[in-house]
Amino acid sequence: DTDLPADLVHLELAFYNGERAASGTTLRNGEFEFRDLKGGVYTLIAEVDGYLPLRERVEVRNASKEGLMIYMRKAAEPLNDPLSPTVSAHFLALPQKAQQAYQKGMERLYDKKDLKGGLEFFQRAVSAAPNCYEAYCEIGVIHAHLKQFADAETAFRKSIELSDGNFVRADVGLAGVLSNTGRYAEAEPVARKATELNPNMWEALLELARADVGLGKWDAAEKNALAARKINSSAAPLHLLLANIHIHKTDYQAASDDLETFLRIDPDGPQSPKARTTLDEIRKKLGSGNPL
Repeated sequence: DTDLPADLVHLELAFYNGERAASGTTLRNGEFEFRDLKGGVYTLIAEVDGYLPLRERVEVRNASKEGLMIYMRKAAEPLNDPLSPTVSAHFLALPQKAQQAYQKGMERLYDKKDLKGGLEFFQRAVSAAPNCYEAYCEIGVIHAHLKQFADAETAFRKSIELSDGNFVRADVGLAGVLSNTGRYAEAEPVARKATELNPNMWEALLELARADVGLGKWDAAEKNALAARKINSSAAPLHLLLANIHIHKTDYQAASDDLETFLRIDPDGPQSPKARTTLDEIRKKLGSGNPL
């Protein structure tokens, strides 16, 4: 709320199954650091009195992850954490065979970028534990990445069903699939539910903004995208989405800033050439003073 550094915020770094990897607190300047980490996917948990608890998915590659910016929002009243420890308890109650298959799937998918290998292990996990909604969610992630949207939707819906609608990542994934297939009116309530489950999850706000864009709700889209950017300013897709929103709203200076930031974060991505061309066109028009 103040954009000031947050002192003495309690931090927990957990493996994806909920087991604690490290803990600490922020310094007076708001900085924090964890050392000697293995590559993989973690959950960073930040908690301090008077503010909403925050859970951020963090992917560490080559034992390094730098420049993570976290914003915490003041709580209007005491809130129950929507991502309660029951999620981890559920996972730890699964058969050991399912847990091991799931962990190997996470390593294949996020460490080695091996979609096929990851899918095989996640399928083993649900075979050993049919109620493993975490694995169904990752199966959905893989199918979505492969643009197999019907299969992705089925997997995400299964994850939501098994988790009684309390696994926010499945809602985010489903909202993304619905938007990717042009079903924005269906995506909007799913994404909104995800933001209610976890108001500090930037991916949920991003999907809500994407659905808003598809429905032509440009002001709402901008509001949600800006809220997501405040939570995670290093997420390249947010800046690209904001650029498109600002171009539509004829706020070309803001669009130029968005594209510059996007290209700093993701200079060589698949969407970067088009973003660079658009930025050059906007700069020329802004420099000439002619309307765009």
